[in-house]
Amino acid sequence: CDRSFTFKNLSDSGFNNFIWYFGDGDSLVSNEPFINHTYKFKGNYLLKLRGFDQYGYSQWYSDTVFFFEKPKANIQMQYSQGCQFVAFTFIDSSIVDTAFNNKIIHTWNFGDGKDTIIFTSKKGINYLLNHTYTQRGTFTVKLIINNGFCEDTFEIINTVNILSAPKPGFSVQSLNWCH
Repeated sequence: CDRSFTFKNLSDSGFNNFIWYFGDGDSLVSNEPFINHTYKFKGNYLLKLRGFDQYGYSQWYSDTVFFFEKPKANIQMQYSQGCQFVAFTFIDSSIVDTAFNNKIIHTWNFGDGKDTIIFTSKKGINYLLNHTYTQRGTFTVKLIINNGFCEDTFEIINTVNILSAPKPGFSVQSLNWCH
């Protein structure tokens, strides 16, 4: 997800002059074994290398370079305060650049030491996610987004405040009864 690439020339020693075509309209004449190039825009680029020997014979090599934007993890919340035992809603509003139907991995840590949720999706669509806190306190929530090439982390530090509340529930004395 870096805009700058380093390419290595693996051509035979019989070639002594080289022209690099980067697929974005830029080219370079160089005999150096390592070449650096920075792409301005995300996308797929056809990289070509043309080698020449001392007699003028040339040969081409080409490959495709894929450049993706780094994902931008983001969490939104409608409220920063909630109650114990009541689902607290988070919105995963991350921006993710994908290709080849890559799965996006969402790793959540809710700060209460109980749950880390990992799930995959196909696109970077806003996801609603509910988490129920069973302890009161102030929690830090972290989301890590990975698109298969690179990742980004977003953290809400000491922002989720969970208030004390009675634990809901009921009990049944006997499971055997007649109707």
